[in-house]
Amino acid sequence: MITIIESCIGKSSITGIDQMDYDKALERVIMSINAEKNVDKRDILRVMPTNNQEASIFYKLDYDKSTSKAFQKLNNMIVENVKLSDEEFMVRYLRMSPYVDGYFAEAYFDNIIFLTANNQELFCSSYKRLNDDEQRRLKTYSDPCQ
Repeated sequence: MITIIESCIGKSSITGIDQMDYDKALERVIMSINAEKNVDKRDILRVMPTNNQEASIFYKLDYDKSTSKAFQKLNNMIVENVKLSDEEFMVRYLRMSPYVDGYFAEAYFDNIIFLTANNQELFCSSYKRLNDDEQRRLKTYSDPCQ
């Protein structure tokens, strides 16, 4: 059984779900991936981190041997949906920018370069929907959006 650290309970401003619900949703997605079951796009969207607490829980999955492989698959599912020009995924992916760090950040920003080069229109329309904090680390890539 996967144990996900339950953190302070509070509502996510983006998803409107409370922290305990986030933990449970993420655990269900990881268990489904480990069981090689299909994961609904809505469930993937739901577990994309929208604040520091969620990001901490989300990225810690990569450091646990029992969840690392499923985490990598989940991360790939997120990126693939973004690459398929899914606007909802693009906005949520861009909103993750304040929370990526370390080698996650390196891969994240490599993906941003790819996404801006391959679908500038979608990137720009999604970028404009972000608040200032979410845009801060993406400004370098937004020049074509002016």
